Order: sequence, then structure tokens, then C-alpha cells
Amino acid sequence: MNKKTFLISSILVVSLILTGCWDRTELENRAFIMVVGIDKYDPTESETTERNKPEQNKENTMKMTYLLPKFSAVREGEEGVDSRQLMTTVGKSSYEMTRRLTVRSDSEPFFQHMKAAVFGVDIVKDRDQFLELLDGLERQDEISRKVHLFVADDQASDILETESLLKPLSYKLQGMSQESLGTELFIPTTLEQAISSTVTGATLIPKIS
Repeated sequence: MNKKTFLISSILVVSLILTGCWDRTELENRAFIMVVGIDKYDPTESETTERNKPEQNKENTMKMTYLLPKFSAVREGEEGVDSRQLMTTVGKSSYEMTRRLTVRSDSEPFFQHMKAAVFGVDIVKDRDQFLELLDGLERQDEISRKVHLFVADDQASDILETESLLKPLSYKLQGMSQESLGTELFIPTTLEQAISSTVTGATLIPKIS
């Protein structure tokens, strides 16, 4: 083996050994979104985590509330400490709101474990905004088409703020949808089904209060 061949072989071996995942995100740098709530944005009524509430205009028509686990509280096991946290942002689409959240947060939103989405009743009553919302969720590739949908009797953020007994709210919503299949009292609906049914006619989404 001549020197040139040896040098090339050495470079290839070193390159293989040192190869890593350039786009890898550590777990502690991810915000695991479990449930989202989407409402019409009204600065006079909405509570957001913004220090100064954004103005209501064509760029700020919706408010999205994100529910995610607080791993520090779970790890420490402190009694009386809420093991979840809520984050809120505003915008004109789910993608835009998530992008704004990413800029403000020190973690990257991660939707692969998301269980459900809750819509405020006002946003569902506005057909144009509702269709715009569904279109935005469909275009947001990180969100699964299999997440279950619910409509709140008022604000979706109120549902996410509720303290769930026995199980975390995200798993409770998912369990309700799975266990109620085949009953007349509760007809589960996924994002995929809602998008499909709006094309052919009306969409039936279960109500939650």
C-alpha cells in the first residue's frame, strides 16, 4: 500500500468514526407538547404569557395554548407542585404561533406525543376561521393527523387549565376517544376525519366542558 492510498484510507476511517447526528436535539432541549387549545384572540379577555399583550389585528387572530409536562417537578416528586405547564402565544395560524413560541422559548416544540387538540367554541362558529385553522393544522407536518379533536363549551384554554384526576389530561382525552368507539353518546373525531368531512359536508366534533 503506497502512502497516498494509506492516507485516503485513514481519512475515510476517521470520517466514519467521527460521524454524528448533526440535527440531533437533546431531550432536555425539547418541549413535549401533549395537548393544544386554540381560541379566537381577544386581548381584552385572553390571558397570555406575553409581557405586553399583542394587538388584535390580521396577524393576531388566534390564541394557542400548549400543555406540556414539567419534568423537573416529576423528577423531584414534590407534593403540591404542578407537574405540567402551560405556554401561550398568538398569531394567524398554528404554524405561525408555534414559530413564535420557538423564538420565545428555550426549547424546541415537539409534537410527536401530542394526544389531542381542543377548539374554543367561538372559533368553531366562525366557518371561515375554522376552515383556515384546519388547513393550518394540516400543513403543519409535525402534528399527526390522528390526534383527537374536541370543542370546548367556551374557551379551549379553560379546558387545558383544568386539573385532571387520576390521569394527566392528555391521556384522559386520548382514553376517552379510544374507549368510547362504537357508542352513540360519544363519537370520536380525529384531525384527519375532520379535514375529510369538511370537504364533503359537515364536521361532527365531540364537545368537552
